[in-house]
Amino acid sequence: MDKGNQLRIRKSNIFDPILELKERFSNIGLKYNNGKIRINGGVYSPKFKVQSQKWAFFERIDEEEKNVLSKNGWTVIDVSKIKNRVEVNQLILELFR
Repeated sequence: MDKGNQLRIRKSNIFDPILELKERFSNIGLKYNNGKIRINGGVYSPKFKVQSQKWAFFERIDEEEKNVLSKNGWTVIDVSKIKNRVEVNQLILELFR
């Protein structure tokens, strides 16, 4: 906010893999949502998921939760390791193999 209480938006150089992935999926027509995944009484909260592909995107997830989701058909992606657009491109290529 500036002195006149007007919101000013500036471009940032901070890379956000979640925003990048959401934008890329939207561009190719994949629908995603922020809903929770419920399995046998357990509730898992990905940053977002692509329900049609059973892809769940997390910022850090422990191995036990990852195993439960994987055993139930979900591909679990930890986006905390993605540092740039090249890595986003690599991930997208891997997901569509």
